[in-house]
Parts: sequence; C-alpha cells; structure tokens
Amino acid sequence: MGVNIDFGGEIIWEMGRVPAGRSKAAAKAIAQSKQSLLSFAPIVERGGFVDEDNLEGTEPEEGCEVGEALIFCSICRANKNCKNPFGTSGSTNMKTSSFHAHGQTKDHKHSIYIAEVKAGGQSSMAAANDQQQEAAEKGVICLFRTAYAIAQGFVPLRKYPLLLELQQLNGVYVPSMYKNVMACSRFITFINKVLLDQILEKVKASPFFGIMLDESTDIR
Repeated sequence: MGVNIDFGGEIIWEMGRVPAGRSKAAAKAIAQSKQSLLSFAPIVERGGFVDEDNLEGTEPEEGCEVGEALIFCSICRANKNCKNPFGTSGSTNMKTSSFHAHGQTKDHKHSIYIAEVKAGGQSSMAAANDQQQEAAEKGVICLFRTAYAIAQGFVPLRKYPLLLELQQLNGVYVPSMYKNVMACSRFITFINKVLLDQILEKVKASPFFGIMLDESTDIR
C-alpha cells in the first residue's frame, strides 16, 4: 500500500510508490525514501509512526518516474478542489520543514475545514433522521391509543378528531395524517384483531378453560 505516517489516529501523509520498470532501482528508491521517513518520523508534529511493511513487489503508482518517490497529504487529497501538489500529483520534497509548511497553508486548512463540515453534516443528518423517525413512531402510538380509548369508552367516532386536537394543544405530537373518522375505525379494527389473536393464543395454550353463564336478560 505504501508508507503512511499517522497523526493522532488519522493517516495524514501517504507515501507513493514508484513504477517497477526497473525493479532494482525502484526497490532502492523505495528503501531510501522509507529510511528518510523513518528518520524524521519522531519529530513530526503531534507524533506519529511509519508503517514498516515491505514495499517490494507492490503495484506501481502511475505517473511516477524511476527513482522518484511521492508523498501526499490525505486530507488535501480527499478535497477534490485542492490544487496543492500534496493533494494532487504528490510532492517529492521529503524534508520535515516542507510538511510543517504545508500544514500552515490555506489549502491544507481549507481541506481540514471541508472534512470537518462533511463529517459534521453527516452526523447532523443522521441525528435529524433518527429524531424524525422517533417522532413519527410516537405519533402513530398516539393515534392508536386514542382510537383504543374511544372503543373502550364507547365514545362516538366523530369525537376522534376533537380528541387529537386536544392532545396537540397539550403538547403531544400528532401526525398530520389519519385524523379522520375513517382512520379511527381502521385503527380499532387493527387493535381488535391483535387483541383477539392474543386471546386465542392464550386459550389454545391453556390446558383447560371454563365458561360462566348468568341469567341476565341480555342473553337470548
């Protein structure tokens, strides 16, 4: 993959590879470049380490010449609008001073800003989606509970929109849909089916059951 220097958990500098047109020369160039990185790694800002995997036999990076090693800034490389060599074609300057100087450039700071905005935007969108989904679930629960209360209390279905409006005034989130009498009737049907299925499951699972009758005039 190449030689990477890690700044605080994020790979910042990426070591490019040289073509294998002349394998011995390429291997020598890689070894020299790798040794250069190892020599300055301890004094790079915020510390870091160098991946010491053997680079020989890896596929070459296109556009490099034999004996030339490139180094990239991965933050600038991720910014497609960056025009700095560290983010586009790569730099052949392996001096630590060039790394420190690049870190102070407007291009690098802007690339960091873009990366932070993207990361923050993604997390904000995810949080907003979660909040929206949670609100929708609470709204549906509100609708079903209202319909259940109407059925249990023998309240006329026409009172359903009024009860939803009352809950809204009390600060309960109520979805804009399913506020009509027809929706209430459908909710009651769904609730009835679920409750009936639960009762039947309990009856079937019970080893016995009893039936109690009285002499009420309601039974004919």
